[in-house]
Amino acid sequence: MFAKLYKRSKINNILVVSLTNIGDIIAICPAVDILLNDFPDAKLSIIVGPKGRTVFEGNPNIDRVFIYDKQGTLKNKMTWFFALRARPFDAVIDFRNSFLPYLLNVRHHTPPELFIPKNIHLTEKHLLRLKSIYDFPKREVPRRAIVILPKDREYVDSLLMDHISPDDKFVLVAPVAADAAKTWQPERFAVVCDALIKRDGLKVVMVGSRDNDAVMKKIQSHMKHPFLNLAGRTNLVQVAELLNRSFFGIVHDSGVMHLGSYMGRQVLALFGPTDPRLSGPWSANSGFIWKNKGCHKCATPKLTEAHSCMHSITPEDVLKSILLEGDRVRFQTCSNE
Repeated sequence: MFAKLYKRSKINNILVVSLTNIGDIIAICPAVDILLNDFPDAKLSIIVGPKGRTVFEGNPNIDRVFIYDKQGTLKNKMTWFFALRARPFDAVIDFRNSFLPYLLNVRHHTPPELFIPKNIHLTEKHLLRLKSIYDFPKREVPRRAIVILPKDREYVDSLLMDHISPDDKFVLVAPVAADAAKTWQPERFAVVCDALIKRDGLKVVMVGSRDNDAVMKKIQSHMKHPFLNLAGRTNLVQVAELLNRSFFGIVHDSGVMHLGSYMGRQVLALFGPTDPRLSGPWSANSGFIWKNKGCHKCATPKLTEAHSCMHSITPEDVLKSILLEGDRVRFQTCSNE
């Protein structure tokens, strides 16, 4: 049996068990913010996979980041587990819904079985899981789960120094998603970026992993105007700083989309096989484009053919959805599922 948490509970150490994908990790950050705000005297640690370590490492609000590598050896996993056991955790918030709270013998923990409606947004699901153990009031709290350090701001300064002046407005573009079925075509990104540069006087900065460099070079080969290619040159916290400085972002259903949402930045998200009503951008005044009505794979997931929904989005759809109003941007959501 597990015990509920209350603000008056004597809690010294909290452990948060996060998820695997970057987007899912960032989507739990609003719940982490509530814990940091409501239990200020407790030390909060978090478990992440190797891909998510840069989200939290160096954050002064996080006591310790435990990296769990499911590809590691049994010996390494046992060493990792005993390091956890050595910490006297008073509460475990397990977004993975595992048996770890029982193995750690913690009194306050999220229940192993919890009914969560399927038709609610991803972030709301995570907040419901937290609410199953701690009945917090709904209100705005400071963002503290992701912290941009001075060294990250200085590094971003150095990246932009010779390319983006303080008076320039730039669009941050993340042109590659982890899933190829969620990724838009490079040639179409080229059309949109050229139009934003020529028509609207904006500059373009692209971010992604080192593996995305070939895609960005392909985009550049189809463009008449140059952009700043930062493939492999930023971690997630530095991308957050770039989002803060950008006019807006153009993204997929990806970790960068969730990062922009968490930071309160406006993004236009291009969606294919996933439902933006359940996992789309959650920052104010953001938008999405979703045109999967004619996708046979979306209609019948068991088909072996590839998704065609991203092909249904045209450069014209994207450009029409971006409405510039002086120093502001408004997005016109486009959906005909």
